[in-house]
Amino acid sequence: AGGGGKSSALLMGAAQHVHVPGYAALILRRTYADLALPGALMDRARDWWHGKARWDGQNHKWTFPSRAVIQFGYLENAGDERRYKSAEFQYIGFDEATHFTEKQYRYMLSRARSSFGLSPRVRGGRRSARGITMSRYNATPLIGAAQAQALLGSWYEIVGNGGQES
Repeated sequence: AGGGGKSSALLMGAAQHVHVPGYAALILRRTYADLALPGALMDRARDWWHGKARWDGQNHKWTFPSRAVIQFGYLENAGDERRYKSAEFQYIGFDEATHFTEKQYRYMLSRARSSFGLSPRVRGGRRSARGITMSRYNATPLIGAAQAQALLGSWYEIVGNGGQES
């Protein structure tokens, strides 16, 4: 459901550890245009963080006084996920998670890691026939709940749907 708060929740999740030096978060949409629309993620982040962090428009990222970074990215084409091959993110947010391929999703999960003690987190927002769904490692629309649970173990859960798949 548009306007249901999914994107804001992803931004809030990304900002949870901006006080930690070296923290890196990545928020993804399928296309750059989806990130840059009026009122969309980058526009909303500017409203929230202007004056509190430094914006780098060329690299689509906010750098906070602690040197923590929140970056915006996109995976429009097959293989775009490889642009993150050496990256480490403690938070990855997939906005409209059902728009990504299984291969992109699995690859990006490998980028969720931490070399300094923070547990990596991955969140996904998606529209649901029964309302808003915010999920942690939301792989359901891509590979199914049973496969996701087997692949991701305790990191996987569905929230917002009473634990039911859409």
